[in-house]
Amino acid sequence: MPVCRAYVVGALLALAGLAGIVPRPALAQIQVVDSLGGAVPYAILESPSGQRVVTDAAGMARQARPADGPWLARRIGYRPARSTNAADRIVMSRLPALLSAYRVEDAARCTAQDVAAQASAGVVEAVRTVFAEYAERRELASQERTGFSFAVETILETEDGRRLEVDSDTVTMPVVPSARPYEAGRAMERIDGDWIVRRPSLGDLTSNRFLETHCLSITEHAPDSLSVVRFMPREDLAGPQLIGRYVVDQRTGRLHSDTLDYLRPPKGAPGQARMVGRYAEGAELLAVPLRIVETVSPSE
Repeated sequence: MPVCRAYVVGALLALAGLAGIVPRPALAQIQVVDSLGGAVPYAILESPSGQRVVTDAAGMARQARPADGPWLARRIGYRPARSTNAADRIVMSRLPALLSAYRVEDAARCTAQDVAAQASAGVVEAVRTVFAEYAERRELASQERTGFSFAVETILETEDGRRLEVDSDTVTMPVVPSARPYEAGRAMERIDGDWIVRRPSLGDLTSNRFLETHCLSITEHAPDSLSVVRFMPREDLAGPQLIGRYVVDQRTGRLHSDTLDYLRPPKGAPGQARMVGRYAEGAELLAVPLRIVETVSPSE
């Protein structure tokens, strides 16, 4: 189905920094651990000269030489720490969970008075910190990769829920940056004959432009450490919009999954769409989409 594939390709353009398969070889130099001696994976290290590297799953920074320090280590859920005297180990202290719950009383509406830019500054800053650090780790890790592969499952349903077609495929794509920032009202549009569905990047989600046009809420997902970050567009905005749900680990900032529902498709579009991304984080240092599930409900 060419229309559905256009949806998948267009939706993934903003996943800048996602990665491929083969890392560049490098020697382990500095290890980052917590106060109990456990490894701190995916910490960001920065040298006085501005060099930045990311530790792997074992807490090893494979491109950081102790002699280039002192290195500053940062990681969500830990207190920043520096190396000393050309040491090959950095010890970080754990901090309490970062995200605090913030609930919107009327979650079914989003007015100009309810937008995230007017929400609690602490909540907005917490979300910015999580997404900004996660995006930075992906960007650094992508410097060692050339592309990425993911599984796609496309489901075509009628508006009454009848399933018409299911198609599965594996797609390999190079790293492609977003051509422009996400813009409310242009979540779905036709370009050169193809229907394109756009998704906001992690940077878009915390930009002033986005927070002025969307409401934000955070809810805890007890008993584990996950929090759900939701956003919805202002109800007075015209054009195709989307509602999003991002599940993140409040201790580490790891993105577990995202769900995007596209609303009010333009005339001639296939219909309302849902995209679900599930992510894994392992030795590759960053989230690679294991599966993108696309659901399109035909409007006719």
